[in-house]
Amino acid sequence: MKEGWYYLLVMMFIVGGAMLREVNLLYILAGMMLGAFLVNARMASFSLKRIDVRRRLPPQVHAGESFTVELNAENQRPRYAAWAILARDFLERTQDASRYAAVDVDVLFAHIPANGRAKATYQAMLPRRGRYQFGPVEISTRMPLGLLRASASIMESSAVLVRPRLGRLSRYWTSTVQSPRWGSHQSRPKRGTSEGEFYGLRDWRSGDSQRWIHWRTTARTGQLMVRQFEQQQNWDAALVLDLWRPPEPDQHTEFLEERAVAFLATAVVDLCHRGGSQILFGLAGEKVAHRRAAASRMLAEELLDDLAEAQGAPEDRLPELLDEALVKIPRGAKLIVVSTRPRELCPTDRFAALQSDPRSQWILESALWIDARGDDLHQYFRWE
Repeated sequence: MKEGWYYLLVMMFIVGGAMLREVNLLYILAGMMLGAFLVNARMASFSLKRIDVRRRLPPQVHAGESFTVELNAENQRPRYAAWAILARDFLERTQDASRYAAVDVDVLFAHIPANGRAKATYQAMLPRRGRYQFGPVEISTRMPLGLLRASASIMESSAVLVRPRLGRLSRYWTSTVQSPRWGSHQSRPKRGTSEGEFYGLRDWRSGDSQRWIHWRTTARTGQLMVRQFEQQQNWDAALVLDLWRPPEPDQHTEFLEERAVAFLATAVVDLCHRGGSQILFGLAGEKVAHRRAAASRMLAEELLDDLAEAQGAPEDRLPELLDEALVKIPRGAKLIVVSTRPRELCPTDRFAALQSDPRSQWILESALWIDARGDDLHQYFRWE
């Protein structure tokens, strides 16, 4: 503390003058200054005793979105309050930690009552997906005179998984997904009774709910009339993410990976929120994984967690993935490959295991390849 060093320098100057001049008043003044310094040290150290700080994080965090971190300080002393407690929270990205420096945030607790609690918050925004580590928390104070600072460390650590940034799908993507060319097993729009948009009116039938009665038309015609709705269409899809990167990646390569992951995450969330369809999801990067399940909100949560930690690799893992995943693609679904490289860098002759499967060959040849390096992605997806 600069103030403390200045204070000690003045006090030593007074002590030196007192010794040279033998002035008793200077000795008294130096003693008073030393007493104030020791009192500050004692009270600052005492203020941090039995102070505990706990952190509360939101259950879901997306890259590029601000969120609130809540710190709760508890004073376990039954009689003495604490004043001006500064809590410093540390944040570090666990993936590629050597490339990203830790960040610290200071939060002030002006007053923590005796045997009570105080709350403070701060806003954070993490631009990159991945796993982050919060903690430990360092508390300090300069009360009451500000001459020195006492500090203590609280081993309060928390981990948070930052999911990919979600963007906005274009109408072109929606029309592409809804295109009949995707297969013959998509459900066509038909008159329904419980889901979709309003379609028309019909006569009452046994088993209809009273909530569907259109009372104005019923009163006009004298017969019970109920609303009928248009059922939602369902589109099965096979979404594959190819995170190939050169042996020496640069910042542009990382940007392409982030954009490809964000697009696929947005598409997965959109399809899962529609519900009623089958989704095959595949990932080729540092890890190779695939799964097939019915579209649901739970599936969207699981896939977002998988995409949060997805990392690229210089090895070509796409043939390994497709050799296992193509046979599991829902019948009538079209394969969509979102890749960080053009299709020419991944020729189909590498897929040796598919040569004996005509259906897999046809799926691979008719696949929609979206290159994150070019303008293909812009016509399907936008993000801030």
